[in-house]
Amino acid sequence: MKPKSPEFTAKELKYFQNTDFLKTKRLIINSFIRLFEDIQSDIVCSIDKEDIQFPDALITKSGKITKGENYKELPFVVLDCPRFFSKNDIFAYRCIFWWGHYLSNHLLLKGHFLDRYHACFVDSWSLLKDEPVYLNLSEDPWNHDLSTSDFVPISRLNPKKFNEVLLRLDFLKLVWRIELDQWKAFHQFSLKNWLTFINIINR
Repeated sequence: MKPKSPEFTAKELKYFQNTDFLKTKRLIINSFIRLFEDIQSDIVCSIDKEDIQFPDALITKSGKITKGENYKELPFVVLDCPRFFSKNDIFAYRCIFWWGHYLSNHLLLKGHFLDRYHACFVDSWSLLKDEPVYLNLSEDPWNHDLSTSDFVPISRLNPKKFNEVLLRLDFLKLVWRIELDQWKAFHQFSLKNWLTFINIINR
């Protein structure tokens, strides 16, 4: 059977005739990479300034920035700083730009990192309940889509329910988000949320 020739809508035709959009997209992605480099630098400085004693395995002196084109079919940029990833153990403070959605910070702990800080978070509900922070209720630590029912604001949980989630899952994931039109505030927003974590583990 002869292959069917493709057909394009007027919208698709307009898009693939346009060169400006993709050039502008590249500029936008590069700008977020530079923003994340600045955030990384300040997080590293805060660790040195506060003389925080993290586990030796944790990479605290530099971050890792990655970019991609297909998180749910859309581009993204991610900063992990500080970070450690293995099959059983994870520590990541992440900054994420997700095209068309939002900017967000993610704190992800698993394995011996969660064991180390678990008690700190059990006692942290009173600190977090007034924060614009979400708790992941699902068993998927790599879901970043806050529009799903997998995430709930901690302000909607009582201390008992909060602690039940901490005990049920083998990881902890907290997420803060702001809208894309607030991008100028994201640097300070990310540092504030990082320092919230520091306050929790130092209580």
